[in-house]
Amino acid sequence: MNDPKIKNLLNSVNQINSNMNNINSYLDNFNTNYSEIELNNIDSELGEIKKILEANNLNINNYANSTQNTLMNSIDSRLNNIKNNIN
Repeated sequence: MNDPKIKNLLNSVNQINSNMNNINSYLDNFNTNYSEIELNNIDSELGEIKKILEANNLNINNYANSTQNTLMNSIDSRLNNIKNNIN
């Protein structure tokens, strides 16, 4: 796996996964404490995910539509889970 685009995408996925793990932790704390700190932390993590996605937008556009749709559906699903947990 020496393709730089694949390595870059995998690196981005790992970064996003780390952000999502942090968000899940903050959600657990928020559900216990209802603290503004957790909401701010979640907002920061979502901002980081947005930066990663924006930085890789050109690479994502080069993938087949099915791959793009799968990636975006996965992200949408995770973000919807977060939104539902907050409400």
